[in-house]
Amino acid sequence: MRATAMTFALVTLVGLSCGGTAGGPKPQADVDAGGHDTDTVDVGGEVCLPNCDGKQCDPDGCGGSCGTCSQGWSCNSGICEKDACVPQCGGKVCGTDGCAGTCGQCQGQEICTAEGQCFCIPSCSGKECGEDGCAGSCGGCADGESCDEGKCVSVCVPDCGGKECGSDGCGGSCGTCPVAAPFCEEGICKVPCVPDCTDKECGNDDCEGSCGECTAGYDCADGLCAANCEALCAGRECGEVGTEGECACGTCGDGDVCTDDVCSDGGKCQYPENPAACDDGNPCTGGDICTAGVCSGILLAPEKLMGLDCVCGEDADCDAVENDDV
Repeated sequence: MRATAMTFALVTLVGLSCGGTAGGPKPQADVDAGGHDTDTVDVGGEVCLPNCDGKQCDPDGCGGSCGTCSQGWSCNSGICEKDACVPQCGGKVCGTDGCAGTCGQCQGQEICTAEGQCFCIPSCSGKECGEDGCAGSCGGCADGESCDEGKCVSVCVPDCGGKECGSDGCGGSCGTCPVAAPFCEEGICKVPCVPDCTDKECGNDDCEGSCGECTAGYDCADGLCAANCEALCAGRECGEVGTEGECACGTCGDGDVCTDDVCSDGGKCQYPENPAACDDGNPCTGGDICTAGVCSGILLAPEKLMGLDCVCGEDADCDAVENDDV
């Protein structure tokens, strides 16, 4: 009885100290940082102070609660924690499991339906035969044809008639050559060819190679380079050409004793004037010489005409005649 009276007195005193009255309405309860009531309560005649410090849930120690967790959450040591997610893949082979995971993956051309099932979409675009990617077919080819990358093509028939090596015409081989005759030539195995250029400077080496090439103006004949005089003399009037002068391209001559016949290095005829002795064909002159390309002489004295007189015409041409005819 004494303890009960003391408890009542303590509660009354606490109420009065907070500005309330023992018989009046209960003042606003004190709360902690988490919003929980921290007012003392009477539990079985004893004063109890609720403890929810750092708690979101669980008992407050005085018969009350520090809070409740929302649906899908559970209280663990005073803290609300989200319940573990249970994957839902019943009857599904693909798609989400409801817990940020997957129920499986589709393959190749398959897509995942809303029901969680893999559905294959056939692909035959640009194809006339072959597989559609979904264990089906895009079509078949006629007899004598085969399907090659979605197209029907004629079937190739290998041909090795008369061959012992080389291609069979269909991407295959008619055989390989042995070490003793390792070279395949037109379907026949042949021994290695040994080039032969003995005494040759041009032409075939007997192994489909060459012993050399001739320079311009020379033709290959029997393995030797021979001058082609027609080609070497092209554009020339005179002179000799060739490595040994074996081609004569012509000679110069204008028939004039007062010019020299000269062949230039370029094979062109030139006729420079000269001071050579000549005969102007006039018996009344002597000491004939070429001057400026013209043959002329000096009129002879009478005593040198040996009984002849010179008769000169208006054009200065003179003729010797006997004295009796003058």
